[in-house]
Amino acid sequence: MKKNSWLLMGLMCVAILSGCRMYTTPVTPAGKEIAEACPDSLKLARKELPAEQNAYVIFTNALPELKLPDGNKLSDAYLLACTLSTNMPEGEARKQLDAWLESKKEPLALMSQGIALGQLQFPILNDSTFIPCFSNMRHAARVKVILAREHAERGEYTESAREFVETFKMGQLITTGNGPLIHYMVGMAVEGLGLNGMRWLACRDDVPPEVLRQIQNDLPIPHADDPALAQTYRVEYVQCTVPALKEIEQNASSPTNHFPIYTSRVFDLTNSITLAGTFSARFVTNALTSWTNRDTRISTDAENLATLKGITNNLDFVMGLTMSSNMDRENRKKWKQLEKLGRKQPNIFGKLMLAMIIPVGDKLLENSVKFRTKINLTRALVALHLYRRDTGNWPESLEDVRMKSLLPDPPIDFFTGKPVLYSREKGMLWSVGADGKDDGGDEKKDVVITFPTQSSQPTHSPQGK
Repeated sequence: MKKNSWLLMGLMCVAILSGCRMYTTPVTPAGKEIAEACPDSLKLARKELPAEQNAYVIFTNALPELKLPDGNKLSDAYLLACTLSTNMPEGEARKQLDAWLESKKEPLALMSQGIALGQLQFPILNDSTFIPCFSNMRHAARVKVILAREHAERGEYTESAREFVETFKMGQLITTGNGPLIHYMVGMAVEGLGLNGMRWLACRDDVPPEVLRQIQNDLPIPHADDPALAQTYRVEYVQCTVPALKEIEQNASSPTNHFPIYTSRVFDLTNSITLAGTFSARFVTNALTSWTNRDTRISTDAENLATLKGITNNLDFVMGLTMSSNMDRENRKKWKQLEKLGRKQPNIFGKLMLAMIIPVGDKLLENSVKFRTKINLTRALVALHLYRRDTGNWPESLEDVRMKSLLPDPPIDFFTGKPVLYSREKGMLWSVGADGKDDGGDEKKDVVITFPTQSSQPTHSPQGK
């Protein structure tokens, strides 16, 4: 299995072991006691946001009203319309889509009202707060993308830009809303839909310069650190990891425990919570520093938490046990083997589970740096189009754009701390990516956004999504 796949499977592993409740378990009193003893960098300073100031309250009222009805034709039209690389649907499917959008003016207005508040705070997780964030908010963002496309189709570019910007801002509210990792990932996905839309709109020749300037003004200038991600790591540890680890112990000690060994011989709750806290604190530190100054050994250290003698792939071995509901002879044999190894390696099962989960947090930092760099690439792309409208040509360098006051400062590649790269001849902007090596805009290795080297077509969709 590929490494990236393990990141998701690691989350599933703990969810299954804790009764499929990892991301829906509220903090228990005992969990609070343990969290209060954690490093200062992981302690939460949560100040409840008044309901009238909280976009989440408005979103939860609006989102159910935006549910897409059953119907293959409408669903197909919806999927086609929210994909910027395809043409809008036609015929009866388009009529159904337009009628559905027309009937949703009220909840869509509520969404805009919530975004305008500029503040969102998720409640402490429980079963009712997880699902709306994970599915309905991405759906609402796609609806706004469709609205933006329809405005652009009618030449209403100011309105189109507003929908894309609102989508981006909605994603920002989600990532900064005091939620755990899954909420942060959903927020980045929503932000990405808005950002892709801004690039799509900027590449249309008929968009007026004032609309491009408005997009440029609405795009934030990101920083080298990510305080929202640091807060996300804290929430994940306190609200999710500690309760989930406690629930594993509770399930293991119950009469219905299906494990064919004494789980206490391979799982130590206190040690697991301490280890998780240590790694979480390292994540917080990384989120508050630059990519080039980060702690680079987190995933490696996690992989070295425990070893399984005579077993070629630790993660495959443990995942095979935890993901299988069939306690056959072979699986019983593997559990017995794990128990034997655990006599020399205390908490071997807890360490192996953490070794699967910890890389999720490490990967999220890379995605955060990549996304913040894409914001800068988008800012540069919009400025390039403004330059071409003003001069009739693409600039030779980004410095030429700055000289015309179209970029307030050099857009930074946060993987290097240096300005993003640009080539007029190649028709692209790029970042060197996580490896820090400039591969000349190789789309397989670098983070690349291309733009038309000749006159752009109205339907052009820039790459680098």
